[in-house]
Amino acid sequence: MEILRALAVARRVLILDEPTAVLTPQETDQLFAAIGRLRQQGLAVAFISHKLDEVSRLCDEVTILRHGRRVHHGPTAELTTDRMAELMVGQALSPLRPARSLAPASAPMPTLRLENVSAVDPISNRRIEAVSLEVRPGEIVGIAGVEGNGQDLLAAIIVGLRRPSAGRLLIDGHDVGRLGVRERHQLGLAHVPADRQSQALVPTMNLVENLILKDYTSPAFARTGLIRWGRVDAQAAERLGRFDVRAGSTRTEARHLSGGNQQKLVLARELGGSPRLIVAHNPVRGLDVAATRFVFEQLLAQRARGAAVLLIHSDLDELLGRSDRVAGMFRGRCLPADWPRCDRAAIGRLMLLGTQTERRDGGPEATRECRKLDQAS
Repeated sequence: MEILRALAVARRVLILDEPTAVLTPQETDQLFAAIGRLRQQGLAVAFISHKLDEVSRLCDEVTILRHGRRVHHGPTAELTTDRMAELMVGQALSPLRPARSLAPASAPMPTLRLENVSAVDPISNRRIEAVSLEVRPGEIVGIAGVEGNGQDLLAAIIVGLRRPSAGRLLIDGHDVGRLGVRERHQLGLAHVPADRQSQALVPTMNLVENLILKDYTSPAFARTGLIRWGRVDAQAAERLGRFDVRAGSTRTEARHLSGGNQQKLVLARELGGSPRLIVAHNPVRGLDVAATRFVFEQLLAQRARGAAVLLIHSDLDELLGRSDRVAGMFRGRCLPADWPRCDRAAIGRLMLLGTQTERRDGGPEATRECRKLDQAS
């Protein structure tokens, strides 16, 4: 656990950088309780986070940075979370609380359907078992889970990077289990991977080259094996403008962009062609408030025009705030949650225990880790 290693080095100051990014609500509560005990023992804690409700809950004072400069410092109690967000972005933000999807429960054909899909990752040896799942047109289905419970493999199976060992995977009623990534892209599947730098972009390629990665063989952009750069440049200019990708030039290499602009570049390529199905895996990880909002606005706009969106996300609050339905991943199994009729604590138990019912024998890993933290202090 990172906290233990930090405490081994310094007993006076503890620096936590996004420590709750992949924790369930129960684990976050246990972590905060342990931090509280350490504070009582005289330890100074620096808590770095974009989760403003947690900043309000935990911190005595808050420093807010914008574009690398301090724009505020003072008691946390003097600021609401809305005011914190406004200071971070530089302008007031309207609530991003869209109306729920109107996709009928009896929709005749889901855009995405998994029927008892099982698979094993040959590298990590992680597995998914008998996963059944549907995503309909015009809705966002969220997948909640502690990382390492099969989310990576589930996304890889859907987009064609891995083959299932059992079960069926259908897009618009067509069995695509034997199709590769390119064929699924041609059917209207878009993928926003968890790691934009290693999985979505080629950092040493420029913006135009990254935008054409999936379409360079398309008749619209190639003839007799030669890329028609005039058409490519025209489309690139339109998409870069539409998705607000800010760079000095279209020939700027992707590695020179900020994290937010890199993610906008990924969105410009994946969403610019109006896909029918979108698989988005932790699409706002490492982004600031403004970039996070932009990403979710784009996903909500895709849902509004009728796209089906599968949102795999480790931040439970962001996931619940954007999803029409939610399922949990626990030890490779996909378990439906009664969202939005249940509360976030019930989904947290689903992520930790594989059930929405409280278990009386205590929490698993989080409890043990927090006991270690107490002992180290």
